[in-house]
Amino acid sequence: MEFDPVTQAMAQAKEQLCVAMESQHQETQLQNWVKEDQESWRREGSTVVVFDKESAVEAAEKAVVEIGMRYWKVSLLFLWQYSEFNLSFLLEIG
Repeated sequence: MEFDPVTQAMAQAKEQLCVAMESQHQETQLQNWVKEDQESWRREGSTVVVFDKESAVEAAEKAVVEIGMRYWKVSLLFLWQYSEFNLSFLLEIG
């Protein structure tokens, strides 16, 4: 029994559409799960109770110092790579 090429093409297109729709559905579910998880972390983080204020202040100070160090490291790496690029560009011109 032979199938009409148009019928075969329509069946393949329908199958590909089903696969694409299922993939899109799974992606949407994953995004919703991540969004809900992030929201629950935010809610949980905003309800943290601190029993030892000194320890909390010390931890916050350390976090600020660490963020500052990473900021400077990234900034200096960017400046170094930018200057290296400009120097190599100038050397190629000259």
